[in-house]
Amino acid sequence: MKKSAATQWILVILLFISYQFAFNAQTLDATFSSPTTTQCSGGLFTLNATTSSYQSYSWTISGPNAFTSNLSGSSTSLNLTEAGTYNVSLTVSDGVTSETNTVNGY
Repeated sequence: MKKSAATQWILVILLFISYQFAFNAQTLDATFSSPTTTQCSGGLFTLNATTSSYQSYSWTISGPNAFTSNLSGSSTSLNLTEAGTYNVSLTVSDGVTSETNTVNGY
Protein backbone atom coordinates (compact mmCIF):
# COMPACT_ATOMS: atom_id res chain seq x y z
CA MET A 1 0.00 0.00 0.00
CA LYS A 2 1.55 3.25 -1.13
CA LYS A 3 1.07 6.36 0.98
CA SER A 4 0.38 9.69 -0.64
CA ALA A 5 2.82 12.58 -0.26
CA ALA A 6 0.34 14.40 2.00
CA THR A 7 0.11 11.39 4.31
CA GLN A 8 3.89 11.13 4.47
CA TRP A 9 4.18 14.83 5.41
CA ILE A 10 1.55 14.44 8.12
CA LEU A 11 3.50 11.50 9.56
CA VAL A 12 6.72 13.52 9.52
CA ILE A 13 5.04 16.42 11.32
CA LEU A 14 3.54 14.09 13.92
CA LEU A 15 6.95 12.49 14.53
CA PHE A 16 8.51 15.93 14.94
CA ILE A 17 5.84 17.02 17.44
CA SER A 18 6.20 13.81 19.45
CA TYR A 19 9.99 14.29 19.52
CA GLN A 20 9.54 17.84 20.85
CA PHE A 21 7.24 16.62 23.63
CA ALA A 22 9.65 13.85 24.60
CA PHE A 23 12.68 16.17 24.51
CA ASN A 24 11.05 18.96 26.53
CA ALA A 25 9.58 16.52 29.07
CA GLN A 26 13.04 15.68 30.40
CA THR A 27 13.54 16.60 34.04
CA LEU A 28 16.16 19.24 34.73
CA ASP A 29 18.73 18.61 37.45
CA ALA A 30 19.11 21.56 39.85
CA THR A 31 21.20 19.69 42.41
CA PHE A 32 24.51 21.09 43.61
CA SER A 33 27.41 20.13 45.84
CA SER A 34 30.63 21.45 47.26
CA PRO A 35 34.15 19.99 47.09
CA THR A 36 34.42 20.51 50.87
CA THR A 37 31.78 20.00 53.53
CA THR A 38 33.10 22.55 56.02
CA GLN A 39 35.16 25.70 55.73
CA CYS A 40 36.93 27.90 58.24
CA SER A 41 35.81 31.47 58.72
CA GLY A 42 37.39 33.71 56.11
CA GLY A 43 37.71 30.89 53.59
CA LEU A 44 36.26 30.64 50.12
CA PHE A 45 33.44 28.09 49.85
CA THR A 46 32.51 26.94 46.33
CA LEU A 47 29.19 25.42 45.23
CA ASN A 48 28.95 23.57 41.90
CA ALA A 49 25.83 22.66 39.94
CA THR A 50 25.72 18.94 39.19
CA THR A 51 25.06 19.69 35.50
CA SER A 52 26.85 22.53 33.73
CA SER A 53 25.18 22.49 30.31
CA TYR A 54 21.95 24.45 30.89
CA GLN A 55 21.10 27.80 29.37
CA SER A 56 20.85 29.65 32.68
CA TYR A 57 21.64 29.32 36.39
CA SER A 58 20.33 31.44 39.24
CA TRP A 59 21.68 31.09 42.79
CA THR A 60 19.94 32.49 45.88
CA ILE A 61 21.94 32.37 49.10
CA SER A 62 20.96 33.62 52.53
CA GLY A 63 22.71 33.26 55.85
CA PRO A 64 24.82 35.13 58.39
CA ASN A 65 27.07 36.63 55.70
CA ALA A 66 27.01 35.56 52.06
CA PHE A 67 29.40 37.35 49.74
CA THR A 68 28.83 35.89 46.31
CA SER A 69 31.09 36.20 43.31
CA ASN A 70 28.79 34.81 40.60
CA LEU A 71 25.06 34.23 40.92
CA SER A 72 24.44 33.24 37.30
CA GLY A 73 27.02 30.58 36.44
CA SER A 74 27.14 26.83 37.02
CA SER A 75 29.19 27.48 40.17
CA THR A 76 29.33 30.19 42.79
CA SER A 77 31.70 31.06 45.63
CA LEU A 78 31.07 32.43 49.09
CA ASN A 79 33.60 34.26 51.21
CA LEU A 80 32.48 33.06 54.64
CA THR A 81 33.34 35.73 57.20
CA GLU A 82 30.85 34.57 59.82
CA ALA A 83 30.11 31.08 61.13
CA GLY A 84 26.61 29.71 60.68
CA THR A 85 24.31 27.85 58.36
CA TYR A 86 23.16 29.03 54.96
CA ASN A 87 20.09 28.47 52.82
CA VAL A 88 21.00 27.86 49.18
CA SER A 89 18.71 27.64 46.15
CA LEU A 90 19.68 26.88 42.57
CA THR A 91 17.31 27.36 39.65
CA VAL A 92 18.36 26.00 36.25
CA SER A 93 16.66 26.50 32.90
CA ASP A 94 17.02 25.01 29.45
CA GLY A 95 15.21 27.97 27.86
CA VAL A 96 11.81 26.26 28.00
CA THR A 97 11.38 24.87 31.52
CA SER A 98 13.07 25.48 34.85
CA GLU A 99 13.80 23.46 38.00
CA THR A 100 14.68 24.70 41.51
CA ASN A 101 16.46 22.88 44.32
CA THR A 102 16.75 24.39 47.82
CA VAL A 103 18.90 23.18 50.69
CA ASN A 104 18.14 24.79 54.07
CA GLY A 105 20.80 24.70 56.76
CA TYR A 106 23.70 24.04 54.39
